[in-house]
Amino acid sequence: TLILKTEGKERVGIQSIQLRVTDLQGASNIQNLRLTVRNINDPPLVTRENAALLRAGVWQESIRVNQGQADWKLNLEGVFKDADAGDRIDQISPTDLPAWLNYTPSTTNTGGVLSGTPSNSDVGIKTFQWQAVDNAGDTATYRLRIDVVNINDAPELQTDPDLSGLGKVINGSPSLDQNASGRLDLGDLFQDP
Repeated sequence: TLILKTEGKERVGIQSIQLRVTDLQGASNIQNLRLTVRNINDPPLVTRENAALLRAGVWQESIRVNQGQADWKLNLEGVFKDADAGDRIDQISPTDLPAWLNYTPSTTNTGGVLSGTPSNSDVGIKTFQWQAVDNAGDTATYRLRIDVVNINDAPELQTDPDLSGLGKVINGSPSLDQNASGRLDLGDLFQDP
């Protein structure tokens, strides 16, 4: 009985095997064989260290970005790889990115760069998905969950606030008579973005 084990991509191709048979009296014979080990397609993989495997072929990574963080970037180059020599990867990028987020795919179709500056209106959690497809049609899916975190903004002075609660407004300035009182709600002067 001869059992051959051909694990690993390094064994794909033509392999030379030498068989030696020896009987109980010590007589032997040698036979050289050539064996062709055929490749079995491996699907593409997601290579991001912080991406967790959710189920077969689907990975997810979660990141946090501060609202207002200027020129934020995430390098996704090499997010996909394929163990099969010569396999081409076609990348399907998300089409539903918000206006603040730009994606520049790499020339190798194995990732790209996300960049942008999220504003107050972008605060919240959104998930985006990339997919890689190899020559055999097998896929890998990378989901990126972006949590844009609100950063407290300082109150801002209203433009042209209504100062009439303080008294008569003369030449843009409130005027009060001696021993008079006026009331102004600070919400009329400032707004919190």
